[in-house]
Amino acid sequence: MTDASSPPEELAHPRHRFDAPRKEEVLAGALEVIDARVQEDEHLTPTSVNWHYTRACNYECKFCFHTAKSSYFLPAEPGGMDEAQLCLKRLRDAGMKKINFSGGEPFLHPKHLGELCRFCKETLKLESVSIVSNGSKIQERWFQQFGDYVDILAISCDSFNEETNVKIGRGKGMHIRQLEQVRNWCNMYGVPFKLNSVINIHNVGEDMTAAILQLSPVRWKVFQCLLLDGENAGPDALRDAKELAITGEQFGQFLKRHETVACLVPEDNTRMKDSYLISGRLRFLNCTGGAKAPSRSLREVSVRCALREAGFDRKMFVERGGVYAWSRARVPRPPAAPPDVEDLAAAGASQGGGGGEAAARGRPAVGSVGPRTETGRPPRALGGEGAALLTVAACGLALGSAAYLFWRRPGSCRAWTQ
Repeated sequence: MTDASSPPEELAHPRHRFDAPRKEEVLAGALEVIDARVQEDEHLTPTSVNWHYTRACNYECKFCFHTAKSSYFLPAEPGGMDEAQLCLKRLRDAGMKKINFSGGEPFLHPKHLGELCRFCKETLKLESVSIVSNGSKIQERWFQQFGDYVDILAISCDSFNEETNVKIGRGKGMHIRQLEQVRNWCNMYGVPFKLNSVINIHNVGEDMTAAILQLSPVRWKVFQCLLLDGENAGPDALRDAKELAITGEQFGQFLKRHETVACLVPEDNTRMKDSYLISGRLRFLNCTGGAKAPSRSLREVSVRCALREAGFDRKMFVERGGVYAWSRARVPRPPAAPPDVEDLAAAGASQGGGGGEAAARGRPAVGSVGPRTETGRPPRALGGEGAALLTVAACGLALGSAAYLFWRRPGSCRAWTQ
């Protein structure tokens, strides 16, 4: 007879017994497996992707590390826009929250760029859509048509001395003026403005503090000039940036000089090289070997499979501040309200017909100051004579309406004519 409380004989065998140390060992092993899987999932999640969707550019910056080796532009190819949107959707489904359109110069294709921004915000519902541009091709009408779909617009400017910009290859002497114009448009249309600067031998001694404070960007990204074989270094490169390269110590001195600038975000070569998911021709570009080695195309393999070949350093991506408040604050527009006579008269007397109509319809431009027309431009003010005529007309309309209502009232003078 066996005691009912004792375990069955087969469970009492030594091979079935797990002592406390053994249980802890098994549990620790299981947790290691789970942690490794979580880390792999994070590593293979394209949280933020930089899509260099064109290599073409109208500038010739000597340090450029994504040079115009090809004029290929997928969205302009037959069926290319559909394929680009499908690729963006696959990236979103794999975990992408932010897309950055870069180049080359992305505004060489303004219509395609705008439609891609619209697709990413309206259809994919991405948290953030940003653009990096040299600013030279941006026009106000692009803001009017597509500004609502952009969370951050970054403009590259390496010096606030035009002679230095020309020496670097950034424009032909009008870059700062256009930069200031784009900054004003960002203010007008409520688009957060960011500034990018590449620190090299020509600007490493410059003090940009006053200019940065005046522009007041939400972020000022400061990069150490980076050399990549086949792009701006080596026999197959279109550029030779070796003479522009600076040491880590020189870069540190530049950062020290600007330590009071709160929006400064520094990136030396170590932080920058492997912490960006760079995509070109639907391939991730692996920079770990000092050059851009492409992964297999997203046309052929899954996003996770391509990411395994990207050499992406997620830990460095987080350490350099790759995740930040990247969504634009959007204030909902008020619902349209029907205008009344007094509002029309007051608006016409103070701002003119165009602004009064826009205000009466409740459709002010995003980020604008004062009334704006439906096209986003400030209304042309009427002169004193025009405003007076509009006021007289409005008063006449009011008096006519009152007379008509009085005439329709029972017992009014209308009864005297019957």
